Amino acid sequence: SSDFVGIIHYMTVYVKNSKPTLSPLPTRQDFFADMGAETLFIGNSTFFTWDIMPWGLESVLEYLKQNYNNPPIYILENGNAMKHGSTLQDSETVEYIQSYIGAVLNAIKNGSDIRGYFVWSMIDLYELLSGYAYSYGMYYVNFSDPNLKRSPKLSAS
Repeated sequence: SSDFVGIIHYMTVYVKNSKPTLSPLPTRQDFFADMGAETLFIGNSTFFTWDIMPWGLESVLEYLKQNYNNPPIYILENGNAMKHGSTLQDSETVEYIQSYIGAVLNAIKNGSDIRGYFVWSMIDLYELLSGYAYSYGMYYVNFSDPNLKRSPKLSAS
């Protein structure tokens, strides 16, 4: 049993079955190789940049409602990656967040039991797969400044 379903959603992709391709060398393991799934990007999406496709999240929410007895759902992470320091006028992120909140609202209106939605992230930070190259924060962090000065981006307003 479970108390709720937590969803981390950034991009919409198609996935197909594939055989795991693990390397016999322990230093050459990665999570892509052993997933047993192949990711097929849609449109101009890549692993770190993606098109805005909120219909993907809305479809997942509808699927969970219909096939898993409408569990309580929290969107734990949802956000848009941008090159770090590229702009404080992150209108693409604003459009992304507005579109996805709209999709969540549609799912709620259609009866999905959505309990929470969380944007990733409040401030720029070290990302596990991209280091400091890409940022998700609504506040820019100047990592060159010894005081780590923070500045609000458009998405913070």
